[in-house]
Amino acid sequence: MRIESISERRWGQVKPRRGRERGLEKWTVSAAFEKTDVCDWMPQAAEKRGMAWYCLGVYSRSASDRLKSEFDNHARKWQIETEDFSILALRFSHASYLRIVGLGHVAIPWLLEELRTDPDWWFEALKAVSAEDPASQCASFDDAVEAWINWGSDRGYA
Repeated sequence: MRIESISERRWGQVKPRRGRERGLEKWTVSAAFEKTDVCDWMPQAAEKRGMAWYCLGVYSRSASDRLKSEFDNHARKWQIETEDFSILALRFSHASYLRIVGLGHVAIPWLLEELRTDPDWWFEALKAVSAEDPASQCASFDDAVEAWINWGSDRGYA
């Protein structure tokens, strides 16, 4: 595996598949990936060109599977160990929650899937890894779940 260039970590019009993709105008990204590699792609709305994707990191498929397994284990542990906490700040400071936040953008699709299947207080983790907050104006938990799921769908995570 080799990454040929991620020019100053700028946005690039790329697709997550083997081979080269050239960017347009100011977007210049090209990379070569092996079939067994997984790229942590972060979608970002691009001006007038639809969706641009940014590769944050490349992992082997086995590493990606390990990260997913780690996420699942920490998510279950967090839910079990904090379900009776009445103070949300205590839930958010739990070691498993912080480890999930530490996974970064790679955790976004998994967090959104958790919201879809078993809604819980994943909003702060999503806000931390995405640097966005589509639920800031929501009045209820259900509205916040819907706002985050719509956000993820709009950015290609769903």
